Amino acid sequence: MCAATAQAKDDDIIDPLIDINKVSQMLDISKSRVFALVAEGKLIRPIKLHSRCSRWRTSEILAFIEECAVASRA
Repeated sequence: MCAATAQAKDDDIIDPLIDINKVSQMLDISKSRVFALVAEGKLIRPIKLHSRCSRWRTSEILAFIEECAVASRA
């Protein structure tokens, strides 16, 4: 196994997928507001695992929080 493959597997473990409940908890907003932010193009669209199962990468939500923090301080 090459180092890049090992790193990719490590990243998958470190960056778990989270559901709408966890996203709304992390952002301290309602689930409907999460989906409104997605519809407005302000929050990245979730990964669709199947028709009734959407997940976000933890790193993408953390990046969104950081972007909001930077924008609020500008």
